[in-house]
Amino acid sequence: YELCVRRFREISQVLGEFGIRLGLEWVAPRHYRTEPDKHPFIWRMDQLLDLIDDIGEPNVGMLVDSFHWFNAEHTAADIEALSPDQIVFVHINDAPNRPLDDQNDMEREIPGQGIIDLVAFVRALHTVGYDGCMDTEIFNRKLTDMPNRQAALMVKEAVETIVTQALANRAATNNSTSTG
Repeated sequence: YELCVRRFREISQVLGEFGIRLGLEWVAPRHYRTEPDKHPFIWRMDQLLDLIDDIGEPNVGMLVDSFHWFNAEHTAADIEALSPDQIVFVHINDAPNRPLDDQNDMEREIPGQGIIDLVAFVRALHTVGYDGCMDTEIFNRKLTDMPNRQAALMVKEAVETIVTQALANRAATNNSTSTG
């Protein structure tokens, strides 16, 4: 842990000289914590926030990945407790319909085709004021077998649908609150 703190501090100081932020990610699937050749380290958001605090550099924050958020059993409230400056980057991906114990980091679904509540995930990011980049990180045979353009358009449409639903649901919630 101390070695990581020291090295990430040095890296972030160099990056900071160029105005670059460093986003660190927690990795939550159980197979990383239970297989004998794996070494569990930072697998929850709170653990990563502690590491970032110990690094102590203003340009270090989190890469928030919906797959790891789901596998760590975090909630929208966990995201809503953050400030936007704590989030450097976002990955949006989905999980196959299987128990948490059977999730594998290298097997993902197209956003909206799995079991993660991505609408709540995106709504929580919007609630805290995150307005940075959101990217997909999909490990999915169906997509890799498609022509690149077709796969990109499929994922683009899927993410746009989720974002539209998250913002529409947010607007509907705000309207019912303000008129009730």
